Parts: sequence; C-alpha cells; structure tokens
Amino acid sequence: MVTYAQNATPVHEGFLDALQHYCKANKATLVVIPGRYHNPTSIWTQNAQHSDWWDSALVPYLFASRYKIGPLCIYGDISIQPTAERPLSGFEVFAGESSAVFGHPKIQLLTVATATRRPRLLVTTGAVTRPNYTDSKAGKKSEAHHVLGAAIIESDGKHFHLRQINALDNDGSFIDLDKQYTAKGVSVAPRALALVLGDVHVEKPDQRVLDATLYATDSIAATLKPERIIYHDILDFEARNHHHRDDPMDRYSRIMGHGTDNVEHELKRVVQFLNKTPKDSQAIVIASNHDDAFDRWLRSADPRCDPENARLFHRMWHKLLEAFDRDSCWTPALELYCRLEDHTRTRFIRRNEEYKVKDITCGFHGDKGINGARGTAAAYAKLGVKTIIGHHHSPSILDGCYTVGVTAALDHGYNYLPSSWLHSHCAVYANGKRSLIHVVPVSDKKADWHLASTKKKQ
Repeated sequence: MVTYAQNATPVHEGFLDALQHYCKANKATLVVIPGRYHNPTSIWTQNAQHSDWWDSALVPYLFASRYKIGPLCIYGDISIQPTAERPLSGFEVFAGESSAVFGHPKIQLLTVATATRRPRLLVTTGAVTRPNYTDSKAGKKSEAHHVLGAAIIESDGKHFHLRQINALDNDGSFIDLDKQYTAKGVSVAPRALALVLGDVHVEKPDQRVLDATLYATDSIAATLKPERIIYHDILDFEARNHHHRDDPMDRYSRIMGHGTDNVEHELKRVVQFLNKTPKDSQAIVIASNHDDAFDRWLRSADPRCDPENARLFHRMWHKLLEAFDRDSCWTPALELYCRLEDHTRTRFIRRNEEYKVKDITCGFHGDKGINGARGTAAAYAKLGVKTIIGHHHSPSILDGCYTVGVTAALDHGYNYLPSSWLHSHCAVYANGKRSLIHVVPVSDKKADWHLASTKKKQ
C-alpha cells in the first residue's frame, strides 16, 4: 500500500487509521513516499523554522529509496513538486521497461506502449497528508486536485495487479473491491453503483477477460454486485467495419469462411451478450462510434451489391421509418434492432443525452471532442465535471476524467505493435469514488484481476 506525505504537513488521522486497518486485514505493507514543498508562505510552514520534517505518525512508514516488485518499481527517491499539473510527464522513458509508482498528491495513470501487448503502467498515489498549498494560482489549482489516496500493489513475483484508491475527505474512509475501510475497522462494502466496462466489441471476444469480468463465480461483477453495468462499443460491426470493408483481401478471406460477411450474425451476438448481463444489474449501452457504424451502413450501403445483407437492410429501413413516423425522431439502429428481437431490459443512452452515476457523467463514449473535434482525455478533463469515457482502449486517469480500456481481444488486426491497449474497467463504488481495475491474462486459458483470484485458482 503506497501513499505520499508532504513535508511539514499534518497527516489525515482517519485515512491513516483506515490504511492501517487495510494492511492488517490484507497482510500488506504500508509505504509512505516523502515529498517536499519548500514554500515559506504555505499554511503549515509559515511559522516553522525548519520545514524538512514529516508527521511523527508517518515516520515508521517513510520510504525514500527504490523497490522492485517483479515488473514494477516504486520510486520513493523522487520528490515531484506537489503543484505539478502533470506529475508523470517525462517518466515514460525514465522508467525503462518497468511499470512505476510515484508519490504525489494528485492521482494520475498513464499506459505506455510496449513491443508486446502488455503495456506498462505509470501511476501516482494520492496523499495521506492534508492539503497544504499557498494561495497562488498553482497552489489553488493543486488543492482542487488533492486526493486522499494510495496505490495497492499485489504481486506473485511474475504478475502484478495495481489499483488506486480514493478516500473520502471528511473521515478518510475508502472502499476497495467489496470491503470498506474506516478509522474504526473493516466491514463489507455496499454494492457498487456501477461497473463501466472497457470497450466490448462482441465480435472480437477474449473469453478469459469476459469470464474474469462477468461470468466466473469470483468475477468482478460477482464481487462488486454493481447496480448497473455500462457498455461502450458493444458492437464492432466487423462485417462492414470501416477499417477493412474496402479491403479485398479481408473480403476474400470472409467469403472463404474465415470470419463472417453477415451483418446480422453480429447483431444477434450483441443481443445474446446483453441477455447474459447479471440479472441484478441494469445493462446500460452508451452511444459509441462502432455502434453508430450500423447507422452509417444503412445510410450508405447499396443492397443490390450486398445480397447477403439485403433482407436486413430493407427490414431495418422499414422499421426505422415506422419508428420515425411514430416518434418524430430517428431511433439508433442498434437500439431498434434489440427491440425487434424482444430485448427490452437494456437502457440505451443516445448522443447528447445526459447520463450520470451520482455526480459522474458517464454518457460520453469519448470519440467526440469539444465542438466536433476528435475526443481526447485532455479535452474531457477540461469540462470541469467528473467523467468516465471509453473509445481509446488505453486506460488513463487525468484530473477528473477516467478512461477505461478494452474488454475484447487486444489484437484487432489493425492496431499493430507497439500498443498501449489494456483490459481495464472502472468501478464506481457506493461512496461515489472511482477505481480502475485491470484484468491480466496469466495463461492461454485464464485471466485474473486481483491476487486473491489467482490464489483461488492455483
């Protein structure tokens, strides 16, 4: 359990107590990376003759060196200025081939592309000390992003699992997976508010990840029991995907039986996938660019040149026109198809429709940016609200924007190496705090998402 402490600054007693309860319950080691903020006008150091000290309660845990845990390194000897807007900037090369944890009061996460399909993670920790900044512009901006938090590292020596926790400012309590930790002890956490999956792309499944996420008895969904499961890019639209629909080699391989040339084949798989959503969780589908590909195909295709899909084409246009005459607006094609297949339990969030989980905006896919520009995490971070987006397949945390990864296979045929794609989901806990949960394939037959699941299967 790795966190950060600022010099000459009081500790948050409730959070420290909760961290200690976590370590006792999980047989973990608490590591506190010391950081310095030498500024004579900071609120806790202005009357101190010497500022190079840390709260006495933290002294047993201070760590100012480096520690390697398998393919990950904790950098306790690097003090990053607490007011740094992008604390991980420039460390992509510095960390070499390892993933890395740095101490900082802001929580950030970057995925770094590698020559394999297992990218490196660079993360910051959040702090165990209270906010202590000047009244300057940089100070006030940093205070707004100050997080009571820590990074949890689980490792068997070969693989590691990494999660960042975010505590409540008032009492320092936090939730990790299905447990709640407070200054008083450990209890069972209420069910999660939501589980936002990395982009699904049903036609390119990784069954190991699906099992670890949704279907296994110790899956993420079975553990968190989320009230809602939110899907991005549930459709891939592979048969007429813009990445290869005009590729004669791809079309030939499909005609010869390598893949399908039938659009409805994948649409039925989407319905089957939605029907398998755990019954006590509401299924939510966010309007996404790959789902929109179905609409674009209906607008541009010539059924005379695509006889295999001609019946679906005409059937959908007939139903789309009927729906428009009834509702005076166009129904997204995937939503309408699911209705035609008698699937009604899923809620479809349309473009420009606001959808929130507590105070977190979850209705954006991430492909559309500001004023029609291309979407980026940096653009969503500027909105001034908390957001969770998909689309990019490379998870990240940037200020208030959390980006999930991908649920499907990491190789889609067009994303050549190097790659930063990663199997990652976002949990929204009952206290409104978020955490990215990464799924790690450990063999050809299984994937794990935290150390306990590994131990159960061994």
